[in-house]
Amino acid sequence: MELEGDVRYMNTENRDKMDAEIHRIVAGIEAMFGVSVELTYTNDYPPLYNDPAVTEQVIGSLQKGLGEYLTEISEYDMLSGSEDFAYYLQKIPGVFFYIGAKPKNVSHAYFNHHPKFDIDEDALLVAAKSVADVVLDYYKLNG
Repeated sequence: MELEGDVRYMNTENRDKMDAEIHRIVAGIEAMFGVSVELTYTNDYPPLYNDPAVTEQVIGSLQKGLGEYLTEISEYDMLSGSEDFAYYLQKIPGVFFYIGAKPKNVSHAYFNHHPKFDIDEDALLVAAKSVADVVLDYYKLNG
């Protein structure tokens, strides 16, 4: 029998606790049922951490687009997804942000890895303008 799964966590302290707990559960299963378990457990994606100072700078840059090409800026609830960008943010302070891309007249949108994912292509221009504003402001401030 093979069991596969993902472990998601919001900080490295929880990662370490879950790692220890998984090993404890496996040892308990072996002892209780007299079986041998082969555990392959890999700590994979780190939690994505947005640097607070960079986040404030990015919000300030994006606020300039409110009413022009942005309709709102809001903080999203913490997610436990696996994001490649988290590796960059371990090395360089930065911020990861989403651009709303739900198609018009759709009540339930799917995330980007779902087979039913669809996008409002107008969001591509919003994303490009947003990134451009952030980069230009960064160079104006940090020159």
